[in-house]
Amino acid sequence: MAFSFEVKLQFYKKWKALFPALLIPATLFIFWDSLFTTQGVWGFNEQYLTGIKL
Repeated sequence: MAFSFEVKLQFYKKWKALFPALLIPATLFIFWDSLFTTQGVWGFNEQYLTGIKL
């Protein structure tokens, strides 16, 4: 995304491909993270949390 508007790269011409390329892996990783967090495979250290829940 940092080079999205670089003239030589011209990413701005490929926005239709960008969104699926970002959304498909993001969906898989969010599912994976939530599954592993609920199963207790990994979690968050309470020492580094603010206490604000979303």
